Amino acid sequence: MKDKVQEILKEEHGELYELEVPYSSQNKESVKAYLKKPSRKVLSAFLSKVNMDPLGAYELLLKNCWVKGDKKILEEDELLMSACSSLEPLVSYRQSTLKKI
Repeated sequence: MKDKVQEILKEEHGELYELEVPYSSQNKESVKAYLKKPSRKVLSAFLSKVNMDPLGAYELLLKNCWVKGDKKILEEDELLMSACSSLEPLVSYRQSTLKKI
């Protein structure tokens, strides 16, 4: 994606992530998507689903964080599963501490 388009998307959506998914088994070709951080509502839906249906939860996360990209990632099962395995940074958080005072 061109820098100018990236800047416009960042202004509109905030922090962006580039997801690159191998399209061929030899990893010579790939498809890309650009994702935003999930909202609290999306994160809540993801967390409520992840233990019962992990793939469904990650698909929900991917679809709701989608900004722009090659729709093949959403349409082809193999690409979708590969993409879902890379989404952990979208749901990671800072480690906090709690101590008795």
